[in-house]
Amino acid sequence: MPQRILRDWTDSEPVDNLSFQAEVLLTRLIMKADDFGSYHANPKLLNAFCFPLKNIRETDITRWLQELASSGLIVLYDAENKPFLNILNFNQRLRSMKRCFPQIPENVIIENCQQVAGKSRASCQPEVEVEVEVEEEGKRTIPPLNFKKITKEEFHLELKNYVEEFGKDIVTKFFNYWSEKDTKGKMKFQKQDTWETKLRLITWKNNEGKWNK
Repeated sequence: MPQRILRDWTDSEPVDNLSFQAEVLLTRLIMKADDFGSYHANPKLLNAFCFPLKNIRETDITRWLQELASSGLIVLYDAENKPFLNILNFNQRLRSMKRCFPQIPENVIIENCQQVAGKSRASCQPEVEVEVEVEEEGKRTIPPLNFKKITKEEFHLELKNYVEEFGKDIVTKFFNYWSEKDTKGKMKFQKQDTWETKLRLITWKNNEGKWNK
C-alpha cells in the first residue's frame, strides 16, 4: 500500500471553510481512497473504516459528506446499487495504479462542476493535493505543477495515468494535439484559461465519437 503524505492546505479557502469534523473526514478519506480517489460513501462503512476507534454517529458522517460535496471537494455517486465518493482532482502519479472501487460516471463529473454553488469549472478543482510515496520503489512522486509551467515530459507522464481509463489511442491523439508548441515554445494546452486534464479527455472522447460518424 502506498503511503500518502498530505500537503499544506492551511491557506486553502475551500478546506478552511469546512467544519473541523468535515476536514478530519476528508483527511481520513485521502488515506483510504484508491489510487483514483474513490471510496465507499456508505456512512456505516465509513464509520467502521475511517473511525474504527471512535464512536461516531452515522448521521454526523452523512452530514459531513454532504458538506464536502457542497464544497466541491468530493462527488457522491452510485454504482452497482451502492453509494461511492470520489475526491476531485486527486492527482496521484503512480507507475502502477489500481482501481478498487467502481469508476465515477463521466456525466457525474461534468454535472458536479456545473452545479457546485454556481462556480466556474476552474473552481471545481479542489485545493487538496497529495504526494505519493511508492514503498516498493522507495521513491516519491510529486503532483502535477501549475499547467502553465508544466513541461512536455511532465504532461506526458500525467497522461499515462489515464491510458487504462480512456485507451492508448485516445490518450496518444490527445497528447499529440495539445502538446504542439507555438513559435515561442508554449504548448497549445498552456494557452487555455483553465485546464483540467480529465475533463478535457472526457470531452475529447465524446467528440471523437461524433467525428468518427
